[in-house]
Amino acid sequence: MKRWQLSIGIALCLILFVLISFPNKESQTSLPLVVEQVETPLDHFHKLRFSSDFLLPYQINYDENTVTISFQNIHHIQMQDIELLDDTFFVSNYFDPQSRESSFTFHLENYPYMYLSSDPTYRKHDIFFQKYPYRILFGKIIVIDPGHGAFDEKTLSIYDPGSIVGDLVESEINLEVSLLLKMMLEDRGAKVYLTREREHCTENPRLLQRFEMVNFINPDIFLSIHQNESEYDYPNGIFVYHEHKEAFLLGQEIMHQTAKIADLKPNHVLNDPLLTLKSISTKKALLIECAFLSNPMDRERYRQNDFTWLLAKGITQGLVKYFENQYFYVE
Repeated sequence: MKRWQLSIGIALCLILFVLISFPNKESQTSLPLVVEQVETPLDHFHKLRFSSDFLLPYQINYDENTVTISFQNIHHIQMQDIELLDDTFFVSNYFDPQSRESSFTFHLENYPYMYLSSDPTYRKHDIFFQKYPYRILFGKIIVIDPGHGAFDEKTLSIYDPGSIVGDLVESEINLEVSLLLKMMLEDRGAKVYLTREREHCTENPRLLQRFEMVNFINPDIFLSIHQNESEYDYPNGIFVYHEHKEAFLLGQEIMHQTAKIADLKPNHVLNDPLLTLKSISTKKALLIECAFLSNPMDRERYRQNDFTWLLAKGITQGLVKYFENQYFYVE
């Protein structure tokens, strides 16, 4: 075989390989745009997912109280459960078969906060429409104190675990709740500090050192996380303590939301001169006794794998609700 014939053969093989390996534009646009409503745990926002098997470029246009999201090179649309959307929110969708442009229009009057999160491959876009800003805690400085968990300052031989009931150790539970709470609050935009991040560590600050740390940071919110115990087995549920009246409404929101989410009895938000709260200069300071280690019903909850997560979620939701109310409150 001559050299030029060999070269042509190789070139034809390469062309065939490219055609097989990479679909052309027409094959890409033959795939549908899938639109689905994603279920969310909260009732004040909608989440829509737009997805395709190929790159999915989009364009957003605002017009007074509406927003229109358009996608190019769409062959057809698969709508999944989008008919469940509130009529006051979803206006219309339009597909132009000639230009292959698909557009969706939404009202912003009742859901003015919109943001978009795209998959790294740019094949999936999640779009959120909310009544309230998701990152409503943005810029808030919060210090979380996982109660107990320090060694004796002089000998470093006596450890303070808090209450111990069977295999349940309060300081361990406090830390687990606090670490989850920190993650959730940071996701909401807050700047969060912990007074300790480890269990049974000789470097954990003692009580007075924690007070100094908190007062130096001077946070917007201070939360001391604890678990309760009684000499009797019948007390159960959540108690919240405050020192200043500025923290009362916040304490109420945290108590009710945590009780609701973690299936606990809501008790009282009490004004009590506890040492921790008296030593903190922050006005919005709370000590949260999440549940009773000494109560059989609460004790069963502690043994559930997701209970500490539910406690953290409830406290987070209480903070969010509190600041939502503040956001729309006008004196």
